Amino acid sequence: VPHPTAPVSELAKLRGVGPATASAAVAAAAPETYPFFDEQVAAQLPGLGPVAWTLGYYARYADALRAAARELGAEWTPALLERALWAHVGGKAGAAARAMTDRDLFLGIWELVPELSLYDSGPVPACCTYEIGSRDGLVEVRVRWRMRADGPEQVTAFAAPGDGTPRELPQSGSQGPDAFSITRVDERTLNSAALRGGEVLAHARRVASLDGTLLAIVQEGARPEGGRFRNFQVYRRAPAAP
Repeated sequence: VPHPTAPVSELAKLRGVGPATASAAVAAAAPETYPFFDEQVAAQLPGLGPVAWTLGYYARYADALRAAARELGAEWTPALLERALWAHVGGKAGAAARAMTDRDLFLGIWELVPELSLYDSGPVPACCTYEIGSRDGLVEVRVRWRMRADGPEQVTAFAAPGDGTPRELPQSGSQGPDAFSITRVDERTLNSAALRGGEVLAHARRVASLDGTLLAIVQEGARPEGGRFRNFQVYRRAPAAP
């Protein structure tokens, strides 16, 4: 039986990584055991008291979600229950609670740390620059990466309101997404989803560390050949331009 907190404890020893950021990694790798540490979810769990960003609090939080998932049945995991509870409260919060501010820790330019990134689907890029900004009421995301250090650069970019409102995409065939959404959860967390016909094809969660030096991104979605994938990335904040 996996230890209920050991993987989170080990990752939290890294500089700038707390239990919440560490839990994003282990939830991606083992959702049947470890949920993501979310304060809005914790507030819905009876008996935990005020949220504390400690390993001891995470242990009680995770135990509560594991017990509730067992009661709900075999199709539920702690990570799935956490997402459902977040959607019930955090995912439905009003636009005012999601207003972007210049204090949001996920904003900025980030550089991939390949050796700390784990991919279920495809190889980890050799390098990647991830930019998150805010302008005219939109969250703007731009990603530039190379699969090999000497390979061609690939670029993708998208922008949408931070309140979760879907934004239409150009038609991309019968299997690809026709819309996407971006949701600001709090000053450290930014979620997004790719949709088709209103159904979520893939989603991503970005969580900045408490000191704003690291960004963890978990991407989850359906494989074209069937089944699901989870990719986990770690980024460091790029040095400020001189």
